Amino acid sequence: MNGDSQPPAPKRLSLFGVIEFGFGGLILGLLAFALLLFTLNYFNIISISAVNNIFSYLPRKETASESLRSLIVARGAKDFPDFVKSTIKTNLSKESKADFVKDDKGQILDFNRLVLEWDDNMYSGFATIRYNDKLEIEDKSILLMLPDIIPNVSSYESIITSRYFNVKPEGKWECEELIVDDEGTKNTVCENFWTDESNVKKGIGVRTPIQNENKSEVFFCELNSGSSMYEWGTCSLDKAIAKGF
Repeated sequence: MNGDSQPPAPKRLSLFGVIEFGFGGLILGLLAFALLLFTLNYFNIISISAVNNIFSYLPRKETASESLRSLIVARGAKDFPDFVKSTIKTNLSKESKADFVKDDKGQILDFNRLVLEWDDNMYSGFATIRYNDKLEIEDKSILLMLPDIIPNVSSYESIITSRYFNVKPEGKWECEELIVDDEGTKNTVCENFWTDESNVKKGIGVRTPIQNENKSEVFFCELNSGSSMYEWGTCSLDKAIAKGF
């Protein structure tokens, strides 16, 4: 063996090899990062697809709240037609669909309450149903906005409500004049409120004029014991506020 022999010099990577190695590392890094984002998004740790339309196609595991919302919408699709048909004299179009109450930006204000809106030749209608997390109905209501102010409403409130509702009130009619703002605006609210044999509280009534509008409204509500409105003793928010609720 020749003692003067030298070990072979290490093989140097060519410029192309360096670029190829770096590019391969970059691709692997991007794939790992993409896989991490995919996993975090799917399990809703970082909900990219929920806040960015570009990534809306990415699959996400439905959260418990989203699952409940889906069930509430499905339940409402069955409950609203029966509720409206049995309560008021109108025919809903098949296009009428309930949705959650939202603000001007489309953000849901109440994840347990659905509202259905429609227009009739005589009025604009609003129906709401509120569910608890067990999909049980807590309360439901209907409000019909009439295009004119009703004068002397306390003289024929039962005639007015019977013109629009199928419900026959079982209580006593009471009318009250309420101040509804700091400027002293007055509304007259006439209501018939009662409790049925199942301890469900119901009310039907009329309010006129609507604050700052030349309109009146007729309303109905049905309150089960789990409702936050159950202790109000009225369907009218104005009357509830006047009572201190």
